Amino acid sequence: MFKSLSAVLLSTLLLTGQATAGQVIVVDAFGGPGYDYTSIQQAINSAVDGDTLLIRSSTYGGFVIDGKGLEIISDGAVNTQINGTMRVDNLGVGQRVLFHRISGETLTNCAGSVWIEDGEFSGPLVLAQVGSAGIRVDNSSAVSMSRVTLRGGRGASMDAGPGLRATNSEVSLYDTIAIGGDGEQGPLGSPFDAGQGVLQNGGHLRVSGGSMTGGPGANSGGIFGCSDAGDGGTGLVLQNGAVIELFDVALVGGAAGSAPAPCLSGNPGSPSDTAGGTLVTLP
Repeated sequence: MFKSLSAVLLSTLLLTGQATAGQVIVVDAFGGPGYDYTSIQQAINSAVDGDTLLIRSSTYGGFVIDGKGLEIISDGAVNTQINGTMRVDNLGVGQRVLFHRISGETLTNCAGSVWIEDGEFSGPLVLAQVGSAGIRVDNSSAVSMSRVTLRGGRGASMDAGPGLRATNSEVSLYDTIAIGGDGEQGPLGSPFDAGQGVLQNGGHLRVSGGSMTGGPGANSGGIFGCSDAGDGGTGLVLQNGAVIELFDVALVGGAAGSAPAPCLSGNPGSPSDTAGGTLVTLP
């Protein structure tokens, strides 16, 4: 069965890889020899379907790909870091975006295909908001990830985010690690929730290998000293009829937060909560 599911994911990659060959555009934040642009967004604005953006190692700002099929590839042995959101919108059927060794936060909302490989994605900390997901996928028909690490963001006086939040989307994961954000203590000592490893809200998720782990619960704290600690996050949560197929995937609840007596420690998170959908475990 492993070979069968892996073949499905590989077929997805091969099918999404049939983009028309285009030009290579070099992005170098330092303007080194042979560069075309110093920002990724400038390169995207000038690119057309099928172009490849070769990103030299550095740190870059966020960007939006709107209605273009592109390859965004780091040329270094380490991942290129994006400080900000990488957003993919309005891909048409037959269009494809590929990210290779690019790390940041990604949001997708499209009918085309998005392939993400060998990256690390962490939700940013946003004041007075619920923690962001490592990757958020909304209303997308073909999103695949391979050898990716997803970490939910901490909530700033709010609940933490999931590693992956997918809504009404078709998503495939291969050897991917999803970890919920850390729980936080509120200023008055009431803990906020740790994040889920994966939160699938409607749609269909196929997973081979890797793990889904809830974030750790908040430890005792607060301005009044001792307070009850928070519970660990849930590894996998299904909502609104979501369907997930799993093969060789570890589901792990987050660690409980700790507290000194007489305050109470939290409870470990549950490996999964699938009451809102259907879980199929493949042999």
